[in-house]
Amino acid sequence: DRHPRADGEQRGDQGVDRVTPEAPDPPAEFMSCYLRASGKFDPDELTAESRLPWHIMCRTGDAIPSGGVHESALIQMQISGADYGEMQRQFDEAEAFLYKHGRHLRDFCRKPCIDEVYVDFGLCFPEDCVAFSRTVPLKLIRIAAYCNAAIELSFYPVRREAK
Repeated sequence: DRHPRADGEQRGDQGVDRVTPEAPDPPAEFMSCYLRASGKFDPDELTAESRLPWHIMCRTGDAIPSGGVHESALIQMQISGADYGEMQRQFDEAEAFLYKHGRHLRDFCRKPCIDEVYVDFGLCFPEDCVAFSRTVPLKLIRIAAYCNAAIELSFYPVRREAK
């Protein structure tokens, strides 16, 4: 099993035993790129089985501060150290991560207990914009699709600095 590169060539899995996060968890005001997975699973068991550095965000049945309970478990890992203003760096680092761990992620995403896996890019836009759009590179879309992961763009308004 080899996974495809966006340029049509093939490349094998790197075979790393366990990955350590390359960047610490960011402060709350920092948004970057995260790989997230949700479903009806025991996050402790699932993360223990994986060689990737998942962080447990919530378990099925955990209370939601605004009321109710979580219907699914959620785990995530940061896959880019770029800030939300560094869109291209987020794309490049996410692509490199997905290439490196593609086979493992593809197998992980096929587990019946996994409902959804997605790469979430935290991006900024000037708060006074009427319209704002960004294009995701095709090679990033292809490798995410190979990994059975969707792509989400989460935009956050920022104030322009006065000149």
